[in-house]
Amino acid sequence: IFHLNGGIGNQLFVYAAGKAFSKSNNTPVKFDLSDVGKGFTNHGSSIQALALDLDVAPSKSDFQRLAKRVINKFHRTFYKLTSRKLISIASYQSYEIGYDSALFKKRFARNIRGYFQSWKYVEAVYEIFPRRETILNSPSKWFHDLSELALVERPIILHVRRGDYKKLSNT
Repeated sequence: IFHLNGGIGNQLFVYAAGKAFSKSNNTPVKFDLSDVGKGFTNHGSSIQALALDLDVAPSKSDFQRLAKRVINKFHRTFYKLTSRKLISIASYQSYEIGYDSALFKKRFARNIRGYFQSWKYVEAVYEIFPRRETILNSPSKWFHDLSELALVERPIILHVRRGDYKKLSNT
């Protein structure tokens, strides 16, 4: 089970990593959406709006969610204090920024968390992503109109990320 979190971009990175993991280990994966739309990264968008092969894990009980939050907080705090990762057979938390080559060796991990922000995961499973014409489950007329206009005008689009990265301006 790959745990999706953050905005739509982060969700897509985790999705690609999960699908690459599935392909590499020849094992099915599911995606936990329970953290999508929570916290400061709630931008009102979800990967569920996209036409992807998304096998969603069943919802957890209130107790399971609370236990998960406590365990995750403990893991993060321990890592921040010691710079050491806790070892677990049943779960894997990636602390890497970008590509994490250790992910594919975690064949027996049941719960996998991380951001997996790398093009390498996307490249490994690029063929599973829908083309522009079919990317959304229910595209609006506005989307269709702008898509047609973009084919004619060929705009250049620049995304300037600020928000949570603003405080990291020195890195």
